[in-house]
Amino acid sequence: MGYLKPSLFVAVLATATFGASAQVSSGTGFSVAPQILVTNEHVIADCVSIEVIAADGRRKAAVLDMDVQNDLALLRVVGLRGPTARLRNPRNVRLGEPVMVFGFPLAGSLSSGGNFTSGLVSALRGLRDAAGELQITSPVQPGNSGGPLLDSGGLVIGVVQAKLDALRSAIATGDIPQNVNFAISLEVLADFLVKNNVAFRESPLSATLDTARIAALAQTFTYRIECHGKSRQLKSSSGVNPPVAQPSTRLPKDCDVCPEMVVISAGTFTMGSRETGAQWLDSRPLRPVTIARDFSIGKYEVTFDEWDACTREGGCGHADDRGWGRGRMPVISISWDDANQYVQWLARKTKKSYRLLTEAEWEFSARAGTNTKYSFGESISPSMANYREPGVVLVEQEVQTAKVGSYPANGFGLHEMHGNVWEWTQDCWLAGYSGAPTDGRARESGACTHRVLRGGAWSSTSENLASAVRSFDKSSSRHAAYGLRVARTD
Repeated sequence: MGYLKPSLFVAVLATATFGASAQVSSGTGFSVAPQILVTNEHVIADCVSIEVIAADGRRKAAVLDMDVQNDLALLRVVGLRGPTARLRNPRNVRLGEPVMVFGFPLAGSLSSGGNFTSGLVSALRGLRDAAGELQITSPVQPGNSGGPLLDSGGLVIGVVQAKLDALRSAIATGDIPQNVNFAISLEVLADFLVKNNVAFRESPLSATLDTARIAALAQTFTYRIECHGKSRQLKSSSGVNPPVAQPSTRLPKDCDVCPEMVVISAGTFTMGSRETGAQWLDSRPLRPVTIARDFSIGKYEVTFDEWDACTREGGCGHADDRGWGRGRMPVISISWDDANQYVQWLARKTKKSYRLLTEAEWEFSARAGTNTKYSFGESISPSMANYREPGVVLVEQEVQTAKVGSYPANGFGLHEMHGNVWEWTQDCWLAGYSGAPTDGRARESGACTHRVLRGGAWSSTSENLASAVRSFDKSSSRHAAYGLRVARTD
């Protein structure tokens, strides 16, 4: 077999991946449970919106979880119908066993009905002996990413990775072998699904099927995924460059019932709104604010599971879920005083400096390197956040809170910074920013009987979800739209 020069391969790959429009890229995903798809994290990372193309039309998808390290993602697709894949159990993949790949490579160039290839398992580890990966000889192209790797009985034994695989080989070896591709192992996939409480189907080794039957079976649970409008960094009109959004660094949880945290690096941004009109006066004047030190922030809003642990240990009172459910639902009906009880309990339990976010830290995190109205751009849709629009009824819209992680993450890897629940911050309320700190600290003067809320909620209109919007209420007020997200000084 011949080899392709790395520089030439990169040029070919760039053309093949993006085709005619740099604003739409595509990949593959497959159904593992009703309305739940698996794909690669890199297929949907930073997408403004995600669509799944099924035989009966297009549907919006919401991100349930992403595993950056293992390049896996879960999508929820409301209304998606059809069979689900079966995963093989036992999970022992054998060197040299026949495998097949089904996906949608080179969208717009190859068949819109999908592409089916076959090969062998050529190695049981990835580049540089990486665990959790397989090497395969099945031909794959950009767009195959996230598709199923199937055994001779039509059972899933891995997830195809097609993003720059050959370039990875070139970096590692100096050459690009044409018959080496990669897949994420079944063990890693199963662990990811278990972590997310996905009830997937497993089957024992089954009789060998002819390739036509395997291809027909794969078509029933495999879908093309389109990523629309990758988020871009914009230069601020004030002359302050927003921070470049970097993949978030996940921290080990400080306890089993503690929130999952990610690190946000220090930086400077423009705080406030450029919008005109009386409703924006509280978000002016625009001013540069420097977050002076790194801090950690909850990847999600605090959940009932996390709050109820505090209640059991006597640190918090009971929070009313309004009959909407507990578990991974965001905690609601809590006041600023209640929120402070929770972070104080976390600090005592972990001996770490848990606290509420300052208002500046909240906006810095919500913007995630953008200076547009929302972290997703100048507009937002019900596939991106949980909110209300008067007189509009859409299937994607929720009628209450949604489980945390139900909507796409922003550029810092944070979910539901727009909508779902208003989040209490540390700051005392004062209309406008005159005299407010510019170093990221909380404002502790003004009407301290009232505290600032950020982000909008399930009951808010889209305007109230904007990164710069501010609201407030008495520190003792409880509401079904009020929740919290925690911070930690590292």
